[in-house]
Amino acid sequence: MRRIYGYMTLVMAATAMLSLGGCIVNDIPYPNRQPSFKAFEVEGQIGVSEFDNVKRTVSLTVDGEHDIKDVKVIYYEISDSTEMVPEMPERIDLSQPYRCTLRTWQDYEWTIDAKWDVDYVINVENQVGAAAIDTVNRVAIVMVAKSQPLSSVRIDKMVLGPANAVITPDPYERRYDLLGDGTLFEVSMFGRTEKWRLSAQHADFTVNGRSLVAWTKTATATADVPVGSSLEMGYEYRREVDEVWTKTDIGNVSSEGGVMTAVMTDLEPGTTYVCRPFLGSEVGREQTFTTDAVVEIPNMSFEEWFNVIKLNHNCWFPYAEGGTPYWATGNDGIATLTDGATYPVTDKVKEGKYAAYMETKKVAIVGLAAGNLFTGDFITNVQDPGSSPRFGRPFTGRPAKLSGWYIYQPGIIDVHHSTKYPEDSQYIGQTDKCHIYIYLENWRGATARPKEADRDIVAYGEFKTDASTTDYQQFVINLEYRTTTIKPTHIVIVATSSVYGERYCGATGSKLWLDALSFDYDVTPIVKGA
Repeated sequence: MRRIYGYMTLVMAATAMLSLGGCIVNDIPYPNRQPSFKAFEVEGQIGVSEFDNVKRTVSLTVDGEHDIKDVKVIYYEISDSTEMVPEMPERIDLSQPYRCTLRTWQDYEWTIDAKWDVDYVINVENQVGAAAIDTVNRVAIVMVAKSQPLSSVRIDKMVLGPANAVITPDPYERRYDLLGDGTLFEVSMFGRTEKWRLSAQHADFTVNGRSLVAWTKTATATADVPVGSSLEMGYEYRREVDEVWTKTDIGNVSSEGGVMTAVMTDLEPGTTYVCRPFLGSEVGREQTFTTDAVVEIPNMSFEEWFNVIKLNHNCWFPYAEGGTPYWATGNDGIATLTDGATYPVTDKVKEGKYAAYMETKKVAIVGLAAGNLFTGDFITNVQDPGSSPRFGRPFTGRPAKLSGWYIYQPGIIDVHHSTKYPEDSQYIGQTDKCHIYIYLENWRGATARPKEADRDIVAYGEFKTDASTTDYQQFVINLEYRTTTIKPTHIVIVATSSVYGERYCGATGSKLWLDALSFDYDVTPIVKGA
């Protein structure tokens, strides 16, 4: 799905006006002119496949009732004018990355990565922390209390494959010697047998901190604890300059499989803290962390604007005259033909004096311009119109949410670019949609937005609707973080009145009002895969 919207660039050259079709290019994460998968489905698949056209990967999940080593391909679709070399076989082994080649005018290697929806769990008596399970080498190591004899260990739970897997010997029929190299188990499934080795070691701790992620006003920490312990557990924390410890609320603590997770709340932004896990009266080692600062961006209520008249047309800019721009629009690209498609209004306002108004409108020559507003610059480039929008502004915050207020009044899609995008005729007659979304990115030291392969996407979130409203409604975008170790350096926020505006496709007269944006730093953000 393409997510960043394009708008035309129209320039005057000598005595003739040239129309240059440019766009706000969706280069996260999909390049425009490389072969790609459009669909991929296998037997036993859970959910839909995810496609990353930057890394050229297809990611999917296969349920435990089907053999990951012998998966039937039900359907796949690749981009136009593309062939797969060699053709996809009917059945493939997805226990490891499957590589294939898509060919256009050159070859591109793609990788199909599958996750097998199978649990691997081992719990033994007096276990401390989660078992270390190596599914590649089929080796598992459990840590147990020092009082537990390693030569006689009771296994309470062993799952090393799908539900139909048979483990020999029966892990529950007796105690096992897990000293040294431990005991060998055979796991049979789908007509094959895998050999697993389980051993145990004494833990030199009772409660031991594992991971720690500090946000702005919360922090999440984990620790190894005895499996099934009934003792009170959690984390204690204090500001580095204080002496009194605060315990995590019981509702913010959970434990599963020997791993305790606790969330520390009501923290002060930009402050250094000390924390330590506890189990009953025992405490683990202390860790120090510093919370993020609260970072805001200018003009989130769109109170600052100034207008420039170009060939008798209004061309509004979303910042104060003479001020430092943070937001931009594509208005400058159509100002030679018509008034800009984005401008301030005073009649429908949620907060302050002004709100931003965006309208999709017909424009001579290229057909359609969707109202748009984004963080960055718009600098007309005659040779390369697609590079006219320059996305992104410096930003180092890590909010959990972006919220705001909107009114949307969509039309019925009546315009598409029949020459450049003839396939968009499928959208004619459908209700238009607005789209608001946000990317937090790390540009790896660059000052201009790098190519997609040279930047990190830290978090993403979006809001999209075709519902018509007459009064302001609140939208809330929960950012999903793809990493907790890489901090953002820049932010991209985009809003548009037509979801397919980048392809010159939309509904004439679709209207979007936007006002009173804000970030939420109070809660713990969503982390993908957590």
